[in-house]
Amino acid sequence: MEKYTGTKFRTILEADGAGSESGLIAAGKTLSKIGVVAKAVGNISVRIGGGMLITGAGSDLGDMSAEDIVYVGDYRAGVCRARGKKEPSSETPMHWSVYSEFPEVNAIVHVHDKAVMENGAVIKTTEREEPYGTPELAGQVVDALRPDNRYIIIKNHGCLAVGKTLSEAVKLAMDFHERFANDKKKFHRKFLCRI
Repeated sequence: MEKYTGTKFRTILEADGAGSESGLIAAGKTLSKIGVVAKAVGNISVRIGGGMLITGAGSDLGDMSAEDIVYVGDYRAGVCRARGKKEPSSETPMHWSVYSEFPEVNAIVHVHDKAVMENGAVIKTTEREEPYGTPELAGQVVDALRPDNRYIIIKNHGCLAVGKTLSEAVKLAMDFHERFANDKKKFHRKFLCRI
């Protein structure tokens, strides 16, 4: 996995606050409690107005405040126009691309769920590994979500759940985690019984 070096696009911060957090803080705490995000890894967004609210770059999803939420009003050609105290997540290009391509998607949860990534061979996975935060990765994710996948594995870079609502996307991430974490426990119990 590529070492994190920050965002790979230019951000123009136009104002001092996102103005809302739309449940992102509660969603981050929920995902952190079940163990699908590590400190400062993963990101969440919701479509709002003509743009999106997204977690800020380097935010700890389990310990966010309103200052960790950024409103992105536009993203084009490597330039992001945003309002907030932080730069938006390095995965802003991916979130923006998903919203642009799928009008029915209003929320995205990107986590690094080891239970799913290690055992999710039946889940649609992006074809190639691409550097994080790039248009190439965004393209791989959009392709993997077609025609109607709502949960995918990003090769060597986590898992992505999308939904019509934030609750739906969070529930999908939780459901897949529970399924694969439980499968792993069953496997280990079965294996240990044979020893």
